[in-house]
Amino acid sequence: MAEDLTFTEKSVLMILMAEAREVPNVTLTNQYRVKLAAPSRDKLKRLGLISTRVESRRMYLELADAGWKRCLEEFGAQVPERAGAGGAALYAVLGRIKTFLDASNVSYDDFFAPTDGIEPDGPAQVAVPVTPAELEIRIRNAYTELVRRPGGWVSLRELRPRLGVVDRASVDRALIELSRAAEVKIVPESNQKMLKQADRDAAVSIGNQDRHLIAIQP
Repeated sequence: MAEDLTFTEKSVLMILMAEAREVPNVTLTNQYRVKLAAPSRDKLKRLGLISTRVESRRMYLELADAGWKRCLEEFGAQVPERAGAGGAALYAVLGRIKTFLDASNVSYDDFFAPTDGIEPDGPAQVAVPVTPAELEIRIRNAYTELVRRPGGWVSLRELRPRLGVVDRASVDRALIELSRAAEVKIVPESNQKMLKQADRDAAVSIGNQDRHLIAIQP
């Protein structure tokens, strides 16, 4: 029998499911107003429901496959005791989502897939031609916005959505050209087991090798 989770623990799993990406712990606190205490975080990790990593004294959480399966168990479930009005609203929405998805051809994977910052139901956006020089400026600016310490690593998965609506081939060419600069490094993730599908999709091929991380020395 699966170990019981508190409503807060279940809520964190649901947030990570909705985000469909790695989330800084500070985002849970500041944006979602959810405080995940260390014992609960360790519990979720011990159960294999989340993965965590620490970089520059900041913790990041991501839903694991087992956590995804655990989330799906909550769709159509009864409202937990002491969940409050917010919990009742959440489970009402989950039930409605389950009804819709079960009656449609949309899978839960597709419904909760990463959107890369583009609303799935929003109007179609057309890529606008950008000069190589302008695209390089966008890449450097996006890197500066994302990097946590000077010269640190930034994933291309995080960087690409910040470049605007630009065709993939142009971005790849700009990254390849930028990689020739002395202060720029674009490398593969050393721990391939850490890669999610979104990381693989965002990779750029340089020298017949997929590369996932960029660093620009100040």
